[in-house]
Amino acid sequence: MSWRGEFAPRDHVTSLTVAPGRTLALVGPNGAGKSTTFDLLTGLLRPTRGRLTVGETVLCDTDRGVDVPTHRRRIALLGQEPLLFPHLDVAANIAFGMRSRGVPRAESQTLAQEWAERVGVAEFARRRPHQLSGGQAARVALARALASEPRVLLLDEPFAALDVDVAPSMRRVVVRELERTQVPTILVTHDLLDVVALADHVAVIDGGRLVECAPTPQFLRAPTSAFGASLVGVDHVRGTVVEEGLLRSGAGLLVRGIGADVLPGSAAVAVWSPSAVALYPTAPLGSPRNVWRGVVVDLADRGGVVRVRVELGPGTTIAADLSPAAVADLALSPGGIVHAVVKAQEVHLHPAR
Repeated sequence: MSWRGEFAPRDHVTSLTVAPGRTLALVGPNGAGKSTTFDLLTGLLRPTRGRLTVGETVLCDTDRGVDVPTHRRRIALLGQEPLLFPHLDVAANIAFGMRSRGVPRAESQTLAQEWAERVGVAEFARRRPHQLSGGQAARVALARALASEPRVLLLDEPFAALDVDVAPSMRRVVVRELERTQVPTILVTHDLLDVVALADHVAVIDGGRLVECAPTPQFLRAPTSAFGASLVGVDHVRGTVVEEGLLRSGAGLLVRGIGADVLPGSAAVAVWSPSAVALYPTAPLGSPRNVWRGVVVDLADRGGVVRVRVELGPGTTIAADLSPAAVADLALSPGGIVHAVVKAQEVHLHPAR
């Protein structure tokens, strides 16, 4: 599956490919264009100019005047709510997609029972949706989507409405069935657990633009976008390499780190863990390291640690994870002046997109 299009009215170009059996996580801030992307793929929106193909099938090509109707695209969408048909039982809900494609009734009923067994709801086959738990309904919705043999599966925050003790088992079911069916899948999520469990690649969009795309392990290790760094939970500064191991941000902040694959004059990002940041009331002396003066923005409980956000200058805010005792000893509060310290060996420099 591949698409290249320009999202009206911003006229931004996005080009991505999802291979069979692979899952692409599409992440970004609210309003970035994730829902717009799904609307384009399903045919609810038409691009001002663009092309969408699944294998050899062209679903949309504005230059050629091709625009396959939504109901003929065979793209399944699974969202937060299962949206099961209330007047149909579990088996009939699962069979619905197959019946709409012309599969004979007897065959669709047999396949529906097989799908119910695969996702663990066979014992509820004759129940109506109002008799199901949230997790059971989600499994039925997944079975209904995949039983229709879609060309592409779209997952829109599929676990967001599930209880925390139900979501992990549902993730396992999804992973197993995607591996078995090999259907190309696009996942929209704000949950890093979904990315880790399901995605082979991660694409970050912001303001309608593709700002980062990388294999999941690379994304988790060294995100190059501000949103990616926020999602992964690392500190992130963009800039230009001025000499080996030294990056200068657009605001003039100097960051020392390690990185063999960045060259002087090239764009790069510096990435480090908030746990690597120490805060002091005054600038300490010692071995070569990064020392920056900043202002405490806020403090937040992170379950055993306190995350302290420190503004180092216009447009540059980093996080430091400290123990509650350290926060008390430093008497930290918003507006306070601190010196943030990070050892150079804790900072990794990576090429920027």
